[in-house]
Amino acid sequence: MLSFFRSIKKRWVLTLLNIVGYGVGVAACILVLHNILYETSYDKFNKGHENIYRVQLDHFYSDVYQNSTAISFYPIGPELQKRYPEVLDFTRVQIVNNATVEYEENRFLEENVFTTDSSFFRMFSLDLVKGSFSNLNRLDIFMSESLARKYFGEEDPINKMITVLGRSCEIKGVYKDLPPTTHLQHDMLVVRPNFERMAENWAGYAYHTYLLLEPGVDIESFEAKLQAFSDEFSQVSDEQSSVEYSWKMDLMKLSDIHLRSDVDFEHQANGNMTNIYILVIVAAFVLLISGFNYVSLTNSINAERIGDVFVRKLHGASKFNVLRKYAIESLILNFSGIALAIILTLIFSRFAETQALDFNFSIDWSNPNYYFLLGGVILLSFIFSGLIPALVFTSLNPLKYLKGEYFRSKKNKNFGKALSMLQFAISFVLISGALTINRQLNYINQVDLGFENKDVVVLNTPRMGYEDSRSTLNKFRSDLMASSLIENVGFSEFIPGVKYTRDVSVRLQDDPAENAIFCYAQTITSQYLNVYGVELKAGRAFDDDRDADIESIMINETLAKELYTGDYNNLLNKTVVLPWHEEYRTFKIVGIVEDYHHESIKNAVQPCVFVSLRNDGLAYNTSIKASPGKNVREVAQLIERTYKANFPDRVLDLFYADTFYKQQFESDIQFANLIELFALLAILMSGVGLLGLASNETRKRTREVAIRKVNGAGMREITKLFVLHFLKQIGVTMLIALPVSLYIADSWLDNFATRVDIGIWFFMYPILITILISALSMGHHVFKVALVNPVRILKDER
Repeated sequence: MLSFFRSIKKRWVLTLLNIVGYGVGVAACILVLHNILYETSYDKFNKGHENIYRVQLDHFYSDVYQNSTAISFYPIGPELQKRYPEVLDFTRVQIVNNATVEYEENRFLEENVFTTDSSFFRMFSLDLVKGSFSNLNRLDIFMSESLARKYFGEEDPINKMITVLGRSCEIKGVYKDLPPTTHLQHDMLVVRPNFERMAENWAGYAYHTYLLLEPGVDIESFEAKLQAFSDEFSQVSDEQSSVEYSWKMDLMKLSDIHLRSDVDFEHQANGNMTNIYILVIVAAFVLLISGFNYVSLTNSINAERIGDVFVRKLHGASKFNVLRKYAIESLILNFSGIALAIILTLIFSRFAETQALDFNFSIDWSNPNYYFLLGGVILLSFIFSGLIPALVFTSLNPLKYLKGEYFRSKKNKNFGKALSMLQFAISFVLISGALTINRQLNYINQVDLGFENKDVVVLNTPRMGYEDSRSTLNKFRSDLMASSLIENVGFSEFIPGVKYTRDVSVRLQDDPAENAIFCYAQTITSQYLNVYGVELKAGRAFDDDRDADIESIMINETLAKELYTGDYNNLLNKTVVLPWHEEYRTFKIVGIVEDYHHESIKNAVQPCVFVSLRNDGLAYNTSIKASPGKNVREVAQLIERTYKANFPDRVLDLFYADTFYKQQFESDIQFANLIELFALLAILMSGVGLLGLASNETRKRTREVAIRKVNGAGMREITKLFVLHFLKQIGVTMLIALPVSLYIADSWLDNFATRVDIGIWFFMYPILITILISALSMGHHVFKVALVNPVRILKDER
């Protein structure tokens, strides 16, 4: 044991770097494992979650696929339960965005408000603190603990009356706040009355429908049975519409929604299973590099002590004694690295908690998966750094050892080279991946979106019909425009960054119904486009004072190109047919709007039609463009004063359009930060590995260097000898890693409709970074061996 510590003391810097690299690698893998467990646990706290499925629809117009939605028809749940015994229960959920909630003097806008059937409480698990789920009536309310404290403090809220969206509702229960691992985040549930008028409506879809299936149902066989259901009621939907419309129903397992569902009208932005796979691979790469370093350096330390093994065997030591000695020494190093990993994990978890980072790193150490990971790492490290080397050393032939044949073994050299080349390859893949992700996100931030949202302030005006409130809204606009702080004000149903929730089919009046084009609809005032700097390619915008413009529309370039293959200027003043408020009506095209990325730039620009808010539109949003160079705080204060003067009974909900739009990319930015962190770790660990490799390589070739110097070789020739040796390994590795990196990067970029091109930067930067790391890691040892005194070396060997 003393020889072991003497050996460590002799090479304490490399040993310390190795243990630190090993610990950091394991800590990183623990955090990735936590992230994976967290992401894959969504909605699994619901009892019977494995039997709950959400209905999703694939929509077709003239047999051409258009889109998929998480929402479905109002009667689809009861009809499925009536026809199929496999369906034990159903519930429907509808999100109410920015619901005005009032109690006495308290008035707030609440985001997470759902209206739902009473069956919701049978299907989903809520931990009820107060109240009861029995004897429920229409407009009964349940709310979370945090929301109850917000309105009632320490008072008992049960049976109290509260106003939601202008309706008086009774509170029947309070439930514990939901865990973050659910796609159904709600703070208030309102029991919805039955809508008899919707019972036979198979044309309008607006409800998230969930089914509770009988345990043990073969989902593939059941979905096959549902094909006949889809065919039958698609005909009903087709009859209720004036275009050739059909749909196909799919079922999405509740626990799969977060990671595997990416359709229109999701409750929230879901995760991405591809990112999970990438994180697993990256974490495995980092663990491999740290493991290679650990095994390589540990074996290097042990290799210097083969003489000690030989002496022990001469004095009668058994193989078991030698194995036990090496096992204990290996475990000391192993547990040192694991202990450091746990300490680093605890520190980082605490830091993430105190800094309120977006990532959840509160690790539940009661989960056995963490111990399986640590146990597996310890076992593999012990086998490759302790057990196998010990077996090799104890079986050495003393004569071969004395002749030096062990150190000249090609197998040992080739194994070391293979490990170092694999480290190079992994580092190169991670570096190129991090560069690609970073470059793509920078590209997204810099690309022309087709609109300008800087200095635009948005107010949420919930559930406000434009015609009913037109005079009040126009006075509010006039009051704002009277100030030099404000450049323009416009009203709209949606703003950039909000996913369209209104889809329609459009066709030229003279075209057959099967030529109808699926597109999205947006209701706006004439000033909306000016607020966001969206240009007109042809025609004109609405005129709010022209009554005829109630029946006029504008369309974007994408829709214009689909409606007419020639010069789309010829579409001006043409009449189109589109469904509007449950009937098909005609509109005249007066303008063609330049394409802009209303939704995420990850998606292609969708066909869109713009209808005047005067045509039964909802003015959900007020967009206010501040004058250039004006103080943001002064603008916000002006808006608040003006809003309260015009809407004294409404709650002000103010936010900035550019910040809101960027929220779409938060998960991508977080993912990029993780990948960059892992790439940095891989670079550092590869550097440590190269440091150890250079140390071993130069130590083994010291005698060769001495002989070369005796024969007249200078420092330049010696340095060139080692540089070419290492560059050869790097070159071979690059040839292997480049196509792998290119394939991975190109596959990831395919997720973006607008993407950066892979150019020379993709090849040059990783190569230069890898060569720089190699030079920094190996330079010290190369120059050290080039400066050796050959006489002393050869004299010592004699």
